[in-house]
Amino acid sequence: MNISRALCATIVLSLTACSSTPLIYNASDNSPGSIKPLHKLLPDNTPVRLFFVHGVGDHCPGYALGPDGWLNEKNAAAMGLKPVPDGIKSDEFIYVNVFMGGEEDPHSGVNVLKRNYSLTLPDKDRVVSVEAIEITWSPLTRWLKSNQLGYDSPSVFANKKREPCIEFPNPKIPATVQAPPRLLLDKTIKEQVFDRNLSDAILYTGTYGQTMVRGLAEGICHAITPTDKDKKCVWPSAQESEKTPHKNLFVTHSLGSRMTYDMFLDLMDRTKDSETNPFPYSERSSAQGFIENMITNTPAFYMMANQLSLLGLAKVPPLARSSDSVAHPFYRQLFPVSEFDALSFQSQENAGPVVYGNVLSELADLKSTVETKTGKQTDGLQIVSFNDTNDLLTWHIPSWYANAEATPGGRPRIDVTDVFVQNAPKLLIMESPLNAHVDYFKNPDVRDLIRCGAANGEVLKCPGR
Repeated sequence: MNISRALCATIVLSLTACSSTPLIYNASDNSPGSIKPLHKLLPDNTPVRLFFVHGVGDHCPGYALGPDGWLNEKNAAAMGLKPVPDGIKSDEFIYVNVFMGGEEDPHSGVNVLKRNYSLTLPDKDRVVSVEAIEITWSPLTRWLKSNQLGYDSPSVFANKKREPCIEFPNPKIPATVQAPPRLLLDKTIKEQVFDRNLSDAILYTGTYGQTMVRGLAEGICHAITPTDKDKKCVWPSAQESEKTPHKNLFVTHSLGSRMTYDMFLDLMDRTKDSETNPFPYSERSSAQGFIENMITNTPAFYMMANQLSLLGLAKVPPLARSSDSVAHPFYRQLFPVSEFDALSFQSQENAGPVVYGNVLSELADLKSTVETKTGKQTDGLQIVSFNDTNDLLTWHIPSWYANAEATPGGRPRIDVTDVFVQNAPKLLIMESPLNAHVDYFKNPDVRDLIRCGAANGEVLKCPGR
């Protein structure tokens, strides 16, 4: 009897356990990690723009700011955010033709939703104005996934809980043989995780990635610049942004993190002739003053389920060799080989793989360049990478991606902190891969770490709690 009770208790605990102590460490050296709380990142009463950028998968407008979204009433209150009366602005859909040309396509574009809050910070009950901006780029890929892979994922369209924004496959597509039914777990992994989620990353690494980056940029530009939804947006000037300064915080999910970094890097690219840049040179030139100010005034990125090391595989050059290895991967990108070899760094014993497509290093260089040009020094940039180890679509930041210290050239430190959390109950031998990927914003540990911060690998208690 005692054995039976113990077994039942074990099963119940396995089925209900949905939280664990977060593992927090510095990605550069694996030491216990620290995260600055909001009141340290926002030391004065400068208004804040809080950007939400979703990742792979099917997202409908309101995924962040709607009643059931990431920043729902419960989460907003726990973060110290109070909605301003009549502070939500109607959803706006920007057609793809606005920024890419061609005919208007009602199925392809970007949604923008905004809502205003007042943020009470825990130090001395300081109140800051917050404009939350939700960018939904999912319409750019939903129709493509339905047309190309819809035949393989019937449950996506047959499920009674189907998201209303998901497009059915084009009826003109010829019918094909229906595959035999899949078992429950296989169906979830194949039809949801792969067909509707991973496929977005595949699209991004191909030529269509340019459309996705331009869509994100157009959405952000429309959100901060009064522009008709059927008109292409023009970025404000540097002088305009200096008249109305803002601090910027980015909350990004999976592929959305890489898209956001690429958007900044592409807009700040000063190469006149660049076939791989999705933005024309004239557009980049007019935007750079504003983007410089935006980068300078961005103290933190919060990444959920990041995919940087996976997507970096798309940047491996044809002549890459298995013997390629450096002690400090970042420096290889800064100096020619002869100069690099002349520098006396640590031995090759701590060498890691060459870092391909390391947007963190590029962003650090860009931030240094901007600060040198503008003379506006900041405390660097905090990047917090949240990961559920049972999330099939996350790759936490490895040490050779993290910027351990400023380079000899004086590049400012980017503090990269990896955090492991548990987003869904563990069901005996598994955790739902879909919930593990999408439920970061339902996890109170994520919310508390953003608001209250961490020190020496431990979550800090918010002042006043």
